[in-house]
Amino acid sequence: MKSRIFDVFIWIMTFVFIGSVFTMPDVIPIHWDSNWQVDGYGSRYSFIIISLIPILTYYGMLLSKRIDPNKKKFIAREKTFDIVRKALSLVFVALAGFFYYLTMNPTTDGSMGMGFIMGIMFVVIGNFMPKFPQNYFLGIKTPWTLANEEVWKKSHHFGGYAFVLCGVVNIVAAIIFPKAIIITLLLSVVIEAGVTLIYSYVIYKKIDKDIDDERI
Repeated sequence: MKSRIFDVFIWIMTFVFIGSVFTMPDVIPIHWDSNWQVDGYGSRYSFIIISLIPILTYYGMLLSKRIDPNKKKFIAREKTFDIVRKALSLVFVALAGFFYYLTMNPTTDGSMGMGFIMGIMFVVIGNFMPKFPQNYFLGIKTPWTLANEEVWKKSHHFGGYAFVLCGVVNIVAAIIFPKAIIITLLLSVVIEAGVTLIYSYVIYKKIDKDIDDERI
């Protein structure tokens, strides 16, 4: 989808979601427990925040690229960055639509839908993660990946596989164990983040040691 067409699309969806607020009751469900039972209510205008997330993601990522100290590195990865920016915005459009549906149908079990949407998001990010250039806004930002470009590349190749696996696990869990999707999401994200963090540190220490050995 060309950028100008996508710009029009994202603005239309934003206005549609904001306009949909006025089709909602004054009080809407805004939180569900692990069993997907409503346990929190709020004003219908709180949905405006969710409505703005797709467009804020779309233009916020563009702004981050322009102000990033390493913005020149995006030149070779312009197409990849644009695909990721649009893909993430589409995921948040889907989430906004999903939450609108849940708001209008509060007794619906949304566990499977949530698992699918989040799982797809992880798979998309994981597929493009190895192509992320070293930067300060997008990707795995640890002290070690930001300090060494080789560590960044290796960590993002590893992280890409980890994200895809995380996504597949959540999609499968949404089908087989939908009631446990919240726990699955939290556990998979924590494990993925922890393992990737450790990996980036180990790689950094290995590369640092190799450099020291060469100096000797």
